Amino acid sequence: MRLKIIITIVVLGAVLAGYLFLSPKPVIRHVILISMDTTRSDFLSCYGYPCDTTPNIDVLAQTGVLFENVITPQPYTLPAHCSMLTGTVPPYHGVLDNKGYILGKDNVVLAEILKKNGFSTAGFISAFVLDSQFGLDQGFDVYDDEFENEQITVAIVERTGDETTRHVIKWLEEKRGEKNFVFLHYYDPHMSYEAPEPFRSKFAIPSGKIPMNPKQDQGRRDAYAGEIAFTDHCIGRVIEKLKELEMYDSSLIIITADHGEGLGDHKETTHGYFIYQDTVKVPLVIKVPGSSKGRRIKSPVGLIDIVPTVCSLLGLETPAGIQGENLNPYINGQEQVYPDRHLFTQGLEATVYGGNSLLGVVNDRYKYIQTTRPELYDLVNDPGEHNNLFAKELNRSRIMKDRLAQMLEETVRRDAAFGAKNMMDDDTRNRLESLGYVGRTVSEDLSFDQSKEDPKDLIDYHVLNAQLAPLVTHEKFTLARDLCRKLISLKPGFYKPYFDLAKVAMKEKNYQDVIINLEKTLELKPGYIEAYEGLADVYDSLGKPDKVLEQYKKILELQPDNVKVYFLLSEILYDQGKYDQADKYFTRQLTKNPSYEDMAVTLAEKLLAKQQNKLAYKHFLRILETDSESIETLNSLAWLEGASKIEGIRNPDKALKNALKACELTSYEQAEVVDTLAVAYAALGQYEMAIKMAEKAVRLADKEGDNGLSQRIGTRLRLYKSGRMFVDESLN
Repeated sequence: MRLKIIITIVVLGAVLAGYLFLSPKPVIRHVILISMDTTRSDFLSCYGYPCDTTPNIDVLAQTGVLFENVITPQPYTLPAHCSMLTGTVPPYHGVLDNKGYILGKDNVVLAEILKKNGFSTAGFISAFVLDSQFGLDQGFDVYDDEFENEQITVAIVERTGDETTRHVIKWLEEKRGEKNFVFLHYYDPHMSYEAPEPFRSKFAIPSGKIPMNPKQDQGRRDAYAGEIAFTDHCIGRVIEKLKELEMYDSSLIIITADHGEGLGDHKETTHGYFIYQDTVKVPLVIKVPGSSKGRRIKSPVGLIDIVPTVCSLLGLETPAGIQGENLNPYINGQEQVYPDRHLFTQGLEATVYGGNSLLGVVNDRYKYIQTTRPELYDLVNDPGEHNNLFAKELNRSRIMKDRLAQMLEETVRRDAAFGAKNMMDDDTRNRLESLGYVGRTVSEDLSFDQSKEDPKDLIDYHVLNAQLAPLVTHEKFTLARDLCRKLISLKPGFYKPYFDLAKVAMKEKNYQDVIINLEKTLELKPGYIEAYEGLADVYDSLGKPDKVLEQYKKILELQPDNVKVYFLLSEILYDQGKYDQADKYFTRQLTKNPSYEDMAVTLAEKLLAKQQNKLAYKHFLRILETDSESIETLNSLAWLEGASKIEGIRNPDKALKNALKACELTSYEQAEVVDTLAVAYAALGQYEMAIKMAEKAVRLADKEGDNGLSQRIGTRLRLYKSGRMFVDESLN
């Protein structure tokens, strides 16, 4: 009897143990990835900052996993986020700078993976540098990069964290019953550091008095801490909403950063230049559903590990070719999962000045930096990286250099052209110009060349140069010119200060100085595309179209696939009435890159304005061949086919077909498109449908606040009610 009781107790104990320790973990229904732009880990209180900057993140760290040594592959916003969302390093995904690159469609973004597996996907962006045109919107059902209240800082067009938070909360409320992936980007910690109250008073000096001298850097550090505290506050609001919507317990929450901030350490005031820990070491906190006890992991990990970790936690297949590792074993309690882990990081900013690149590799103790004068640091005993051990430990340096060379050999994609984006519209140019990215080009040479100038010798020049963009943005032209002349005195043979002088002169409408400085730019840097573009702009301002054409043709000699230039050449020639010549460039534009059909539509509409209706119609047909779902093209064709009497163009049956397709693509929610459909129905004598669509178009126009369009549609509506079709006399 006693034996039976003992057996029963043992069995019950085993069942209870199985229930307590082997029961399935809560299912992950929501993935929340939060990126704090420009956030170095040592300013978070959970990473040891002496002030309570991040109480909300601290709570997550107390119940989740905090990784102490996290490396970004590049301290720049766009390349780092591309790595964060693809699990690959910049030499693989091909985005090496914030300017001039787009993420290629051949890269697989986390949103694409999750969308294919039933998740609703949304991205909420807080700075133009991550605008959808740069390619990170792949796989997102919603990519919210439209700002209600733009903030123009000394850096770039952004929106504050409270606005971004409102948008994500609204989306979560709408999607609470679905599986969701949210990518949430906060830009507030980026310069300038001006957090709202009470965070500004608690951590920061008064607005507008932030010292730029690194020797007076404590005020900037306090202001920076205030921005991080405000961002943590915004994150707390999102977490509270998850709890309110009963989504928190089934949410995988990941909080990280794209890169850090120099704050005067190693003379770097911001980021992107050096690859010391100040700018490449970032936070990473992961909270999985059901976890209750926090863990801290000292092993080195990277931003590239986020994608494979999410895939593992969800039981999904990880994409082939990524360089990241799965951190799930750490989350499950293991210690040394990847004992020989080495992580890649790079800095290419010095190449803008003709200097060398910085190519680094980091393991659990050491960092090696390959450049003109290589560097080796013991991160355990010298976390501030002040004592270069390269000469003392040549053997260790050689081993890490070889490891770095192997990593580059394995990751540089020889078959993938880096995504240099030739076409840049005026708005994009102006926004990136405010950050100082226009008029500069990083080198894509990732070789171990020790003949170029060492970045350490160029840091003073870089710090001075970084002050130029804010001066130009805030129209302090005298100071900008003085700074350019100082930069010229420091590096007389460097082209960029002359290019910047030309930009200042252009803003002041001093066209002769623009030409002089751009010609000097080309003397020092032959074939510099942006100098030719600048000359084209100034000659256009001077009313010299032939000179403009001359500059564009020079660009085409250097860049025969430059779609933007084909567009501009066509536009000028159309304005001059040289339709045959213009038509050739128009055709080449579509042939070179059909994806830029919006440019082609603009040209075709220009032809309509010039009453070149048959040529415009031919162009619209060509565009439709390259993009059968171009709404503007379908609508324009339907209008021409239904509202004109031109022989060879008028075709009511085709008009109806094209108008119906345009309406389907816009869900019958655009007044102009529904108006065209009404015109097509009337052209076929189907007046009942024409009246119905015209009445709907009037309502839509009123809703859109377009009174002029509403009145024009109302005039056409009266025609349909009297049994008459509409004819656009401007087309005949």
